[in-house]
Amino acid sequence: MSAVAESTPKTQLSVLVIQMGEEAEVFRSLMAMKAIKHLYPDTKINILVRREVSSSVKRVEWIHSVIETPEFEDDKAFRTIALWIDQIIDENYDISINWTFAKAYSRLAAFTTSLIPAMIKLGDYAREDMAVASFDAWSMYRQAWVRENIEQDIHTTDIITTQLLTALQIHAGDPSPDAGATAVTSRYFFKSITASIPFAWATRAKNLKWIAIDSESIGKVKSIHHCEWIESILKRHPDTGVVFLGEPSFKWNEASEFNSRVIVLEERLSTDECIHLFSQVQWLVSGRSAMVDLASLMNLRVFYIPEGQWSVDGPYGNGHLIVENATASAVYGIWSYYHSEWFHKGTFSLVKHFENLGNTQALDHLNVYRARIRPSQEGGGVSYEKVAPHIFTFESWMIRVRGQMARAWFCGWLPSIDAEIESMKLSPALIKRIRELQESVRVIEKLSREGKATAADLMKSSENLRSGTVMCVDDRNHIEDCGKKLLEIEALVSRVVGIEPELKCVLKFYQTLMHNLRGTTLVQMAKESVQAFDLMEEGIEIISIYAQKTLDRAKPKAIMQTVQSITPETKK
Repeated sequence: MSAVAESTPKTQLSVLVIQMGEEAEVFRSLMAMKAIKHLYPDTKINILVRREVSSSVKRVEWIHSVIETPEFEDDKAFRTIALWIDQIIDENYDISINWTFAKAYSRLAAFTTSLIPAMIKLGDYAREDMAVASFDAWSMYRQAWVRENIEQDIHTTDIITTQLLTALQIHAGDPSPDAGATAVTSRYFFKSITASIPFAWATRAKNLKWIAIDSESIGKVKSIHHCEWIESILKRHPDTGVVFLGEPSFKWNEASEFNSRVIVLEERLSTDECIHLFSQVQWLVSGRSAMVDLASLMNLRVFYIPEGQWSVDGPYGNGHLIVENATASAVYGIWSYYHSEWFHKGTFSLVKHFENLGNTQALDHLNVYRARIRPSQEGGGVSYEKVAPHIFTFESWMIRVRGQMARAWFCGWLPSIDAEIESMKLSPALIKRIRELQESVRVIEKLSREGKATAADLMKSSENLRSGTVMCVDDRNHIEDCGKKLLEIEALVSRVVGIEPELKCVLKFYQTLMHNLRGTTLVQMAKESVQAFDLMEEGIEIISIYAQKTLDRAKPKAIMQTVQSITPETKK
């Protein structure tokens, strides 16, 4: 075989996705896998899942094989999995990737990743000392920020899709030119099978538009009087019906005049039953992640009412809604505005709609976000545009900045900072807070440069050594001084973060990079330390640029005005 042929990327790769987490993670993985299959149709995608959450995966026709883990007791899980892998796994995969993030199963999945043979491995794995480490930068990023509840604006589905897509571009070449921009989500995502259908749903009125309401999850949001907004929908939209998934925990009026358009499915539905029902309704109202992720897969429009603070992992796709701090009248107003988009086509705003309802006070303290898939020229992925209120808080501003940092580190591109800032409605409180942030940013910027120089000095000194263990006293003392200085710099950064907690993201990422050092010699570890400080410097520079551009936009602009000379004639 010629050298050219040998260097040609392999077009048909075998990929194993290790997903031992909960159902919500399985659904997100399926969405990422579908995107990959769309771009690389010849790729053989296999998935390893726990038996308890495997039913939906078995209904996906393009998955090459589904490997179900055996049942295991918690105290014997590692031994059971090790013996099972030895007996069952007989294929050496081209790529294995661990997408298990649920705390209950992440360590076991990392152990499994280490044992299953593959040419390329991505995600978390178990080291020889059984500590969990990461093979790649995206996994380190997730370990540093997402697991530490540091808010950022990149959806988990986009993280894992980009992670695998990058590996495939390197090892299989560019995506198929015929892939186009076909939507990944679909009502027909799962192959149809015979599922038991509750009688009440099978005999429903077929001429109504149905809203599925996840009773259990929204019932946990006690601040909303749910009966009020549901009755408003039934009263003002006679072509609409409501199906409760589960017995409502809030008290529903059984004597309501609208009960002919209400169905209550008291028993908890299986995944297969949910898939069947979701293919026949127009909306899902829920606060449960698994329900929302399944609806997103099936391109069912979601009205997401989370309990407590919402994270970036909301419904994935176009047109989904996320609402925080809502009242019952606000829920109805938001739903009715977006439900009738086909009619008004955005000719008037959400605020105007609330004015028409005579209920503008319902917008007070309310947060409304709308999901949108970015065009490919903007990097793709889902973003959540803040519909109300339009004023940006400092927390929202920092979430945008962290997203910019991550894309600069791992994607090699940045959404336009100027365009992002131009879309923000700035407030005096935000500007004041950004000015306070700048001093800490400057300090960490200086410390990162100092750390990078010290690590480079350590690398140069180590390269000049004839041996990594035998050296003269002066060399040893210099290396020790460099090591002490690096620890001092990390301690100083930590003190700055204690004063300005919003910069914790920089420190945590640096610490995660140092935890995942792969070098076995002093030179290799020093080189990785240089790279870690380089990333810290790049990240803090992005914060500095974003802050300065925001402050520049807030500055008063001079307005050119023509001054007419006053003459006796003009006085008259």
